[in-house]
Amino acid sequence: MNIKKLMAGSLAAITAGATLGAVAFGAGIGDYVSNTDGTLTSPMVVIGSSAGSATEYPKDVVAAADLAAHVAGYATTPVAVAGSAKSFSISGEGKEVGTTNTQIFLDNSLGKSGLRSTMTSAELPTFLASDQVIDKNSTTIKYDQFLFLTPSSTSSASYTLQFERPSSSSSDDGMYTFGRFPTSPTKTDYFANYRLNFKKDSGFSALVGKTLNIAGETYTVLANSVSVGTPKLEATKAAASKDVLVSDGDVDITVGSSTYTVKVIGTSDSTTAVVAVNGVSKSATKGATTNINGVDVYVDDVFHFANNQESSGAKLLVGAEKVIFQNASKIKVGTNEDSIDGTYVVFTQSGGDKISTMDIYFGASASSVTDNLKAGNWYKLPGLSKLALFFPGVSEDLTASTRNTLKVVGSGDNLLQSTWTDFNGKSGTITWGYKASSTGTTFSLADSNGNTIQVKELANVSQDQYVVLDAGDFPHLMQLTSVSSDSLSFTLKDVFSGDSVKYELASSDLGKKTIYIDGQAYKALFDGIANTTVSFSWGDNAGFNTVGDSTTIWPTLKGKNGERLALVTVNETIVNATTGSNTKIQLPTGAVNISLISNTTGGYLINLTAITDEDGESSACTTTPCVTHLNLTAGGVGQSYAFTLGKTSTGGLKYNVSAMPGVGNSSFNITIVGSADQTNGGITQPGFVIFEEKDDTGDRYAVLVTATTETSGSNNVAIPAAPIFTATEDSQSRGTDSTITDYVDLYGIYAVRTTSGQDTLTLYYPDDQVYAIVGAGSADATASIGGASGTTVNAAVVITSPVAKLDNEVSTTTLASDLILVGGPCANTLVATLAADAANGIPTCEAWSLTTGLIKEVSNAFGSGRKALVVAGTNADDTRDLAALVMGGTLSYEV
Repeated sequence: MNIKKLMAGSLAAITAGATLGAVAFGAGIGDYVSNTDGTLTSPMVVIGSSAGSATEYPKDVVAAADLAAHVAGYATTPVAVAGSAKSFSISGEGKEVGTTNTQIFLDNSLGKSGLRSTMTSAELPTFLASDQVIDKNSTTIKYDQFLFLTPSSTSSASYTLQFERPSSSSSDDGMYTFGRFPTSPTKTDYFANYRLNFKKDSGFSALVGKTLNIAGETYTVLANSVSVGTPKLEATKAAASKDVLVSDGDVDITVGSSTYTVKVIGTSDSTTAVVAVNGVSKSATKGATTNINGVDVYVDDVFHFANNQESSGAKLLVGAEKVIFQNASKIKVGTNEDSIDGTYVVFTQSGGDKISTMDIYFGASASSVTDNLKAGNWYKLPGLSKLALFFPGVSEDLTASTRNTLKVVGSGDNLLQSTWTDFNGKSGTITWGYKASSTGTTFSLADSNGNTIQVKELANVSQDQYVVLDAGDFPHLMQLTSVSSDSLSFTLKDVFSGDSVKYELASSDLGKKTIYIDGQAYKALFDGIANTTVSFSWGDNAGFNTVGDSTTIWPTLKGKNGERLALVTVNETIVNATTGSNTKIQLPTGAVNISLISNTTGGYLINLTAITDEDGESSACTTTPCVTHLNLTAGGVGQSYAFTLGKTSTGGLKYNVSAMPGVGNSSFNITIVGSADQTNGGITQPGFVIFEEKDDTGDRYAVLVTATTETSGSNNVAIPAAPIFTATEDSQSRGTDSTITDYVDLYGIYAVRTTSGQDTLTLYYPDDQVYAIVGAGSADATASIGGASGTTVNAAVVITSPVAKLDNEVSTTTLASDLILVGGPCANTLVATLAADAANGIPTCEAWSLTTGLIKEVSNAFGSGRKALVVAGTNADDTRDLAALVMGGTLSYEV
């Protein structure tokens, strides 16, 4: 400033003033930076436009630069930071099947390549321990154990992850499950299998009386075991082993949590002993299991002395259960040799009486219609009671708060609404399905008053209508709330944030204005005289009333989890492509190039070829080109072609192009069909499409929902149609309520459609592709899902629109942001205007008598509803010092 300082002062004097209480500290300049709901509004930092002295004026500029840099530090937005990946956690010994690089998605089996499908002693050191046994010939035989989780078929629904009702029970609802297993598995039809592998082939006759550790339990080989013909390993699972003599009397033997009083009363020969358990006696034979008083007792040996019964006795296995593993048979257990469903034993013979491996194949232990491995449960391997597979759940619960919920409901007879959360974290309700009468059946893409939602670039948008603006990562659904031919202005209101911005044009602009939303440029062509409409274009090389490199049809909005949503009409028209041109169309799932070719019989043909889209990503159709020679001549009317466009040739959305009436026409219609199994005609009602992020194979699939009606009395009531999934999906009506149908697709979108009353549809979009968390381990353990939860950090937002202004560049009648005014009323005309109103408490240039200057907030500057922070020093050095105070948090000062 060029005002003579009346009293000596410096930064030290300012600090002293602050100490004396002249300064009141506010919340800080951060209040001037708004990032509400992700929409960044930064203040304009304004200096005077008339340069003062060569030494003074630059100091005002430097002060403004300091404040602008400080402002930039507050331009942040909360960003979710993911925690560690969800993983398998178990209280005892266990290991997850999924790996860092490979997970179990819908329709995957546990044998998917890349999974931990083979468990060994490295994964389960107790239950699959490598061990050895010394046979009767003093030969050491080492053996290994394996658990193979690759089923007989890796594609059969019986063995892959499905979303289904686990049985036909009326009490069952859909859930994530692994198949329905046979109760009589075979070598070619099984869910999993266990293998005992002898490193040195052995005959069972040499192992009688020896012990083998099988899947965490100790088995004693019995004499009935054979290795030739039909091999059979007969053994006992010994809970407690003890030599008991007659002279010992009562002996307490503890098995688990139970204690039994056991006594050998006597022996009659070398194979028979009389044994009592808890006072009840029974004759028992060597090499056999006898149930005595409810307890299985296996007599491993008998010590018989005819002339000295006190020294006689027996080696007893108390609580032992006989187990028979016989080739091509189910496992049998107990004295009655009961078969265990869900098991099938196969021995591999290596010649003579030698055995190299024993395999056990597993199926269902109860019923073939009973699911054996479902979310929140476990599957204990039949016949091997110590081992189990656990399925504690999926990586993201079906209705977890981390999902983005999109609910579709009817409002009265004629409207359909959706509530959704956009990428800024702001939830909003969109009315998108409108019909004029309760007896009608045809909808338009419009709000409750019939105001159209425009979903094509360069469409003419009238007052109260809506437009989707999608120039990149920050798309918006805007309503044109005002258009004024008198003031040459228009106002856009963000449907989700509720923020409105008024744009003014000078007559010299000729109705053209480049506007910036989240730093992205849009070309707005304003026709405020003829029909009060505004059209918008964007992208590379876009101009006023001309699209750039591509025409965007059905531009997409962005959800909080990265998904995209397009509001879609029944069809859109590409008008008058130019002969010989290559016109690009940006569709929600990719981009196509239109080659217009002159037809030898007159008129035109078109080819569509997939190309790189506006975001630089490649596109692909299931065929190349996507469409060949669609005839646009009069003779081609009604001709149509369907094509599927996506980021890969195996994922995408199906579209249809059709010729229009007219001789020599170069225009055509395009509509959305949906999934590959839908008819080619296209949708007949408006709706929306959710476009998923890339799945594990790089595909991006979609869910299509359109409007429809159901009859209620004489009315046709608005309801959402059943969703159409372009990816593999499972759907099940609930056993507990048949009016509710659940859907889950490959990416993990969960949809719930209720058909009681006025139908509703709710879709839950996951934060990441959903996978099953499965592990193997101790059947006595408890499994759960581990992994740290995410957090939120403030990430910097780049300010892409100019914030530094000269005072003559600012229109106080159309302020869209707050102001930071640098310099006093003699240097800055905006400060002078504020000073002219005594109520603002700012001295005028003529009345300035402050020693150092002032920092003052004006809450309703220029009657605009916006704040203005005045930073005015008595001279330029003071202005720089006061700017430093503002950066330290001071918003009120006057000395």
